[in-house]
Amino acid sequence: MKQAKLLNANERKRLTAIINNKRYPTRNHTIVALSFYAGLRACEIAALKVSDIFDGSGEVRDTVQLASFQTKGNDAGTVLVSKRLAEQLKKFGGVVRQT
Repeated sequence: MKQAKLLNANERKRLTAIINNKRYPTRNHTIVALSFYAGLRACEIAALKVSDIFDGSGEVRDTVQLASFQTKGNDAGTVLVSKRLAEQLKKFGGVVRQT
C-alpha cells in the first residue's frame, strides 16, 4: 500500500503562511487538520455537516460518524478526534457561531 507523503517542518510553515494570507484562514486550517489529523479525503471533508462534528450544545464530538454516502468505498466509518484536531475544530466552531 502506498504511503502518503509527509510534510517536513519547512513545508508545514509554508502551508501555514499561505493559509494565513488567504480568505477564511480558520476554515482552511480546519480542512487541513481534518485531512492531516483524521485522515479524511477531500470528498469526505466536503460531505461533513456541522452536526457531524458538533453535538447539540456546540461541543466537539469525540468521534465523527461517517455515513456510507460520505465515504469513498460506500462503507460507513468512525473517525476518532485527536486533541490537536479538537483544538482546531473548537476554533472553527467559534467562527461558525459568529456568523
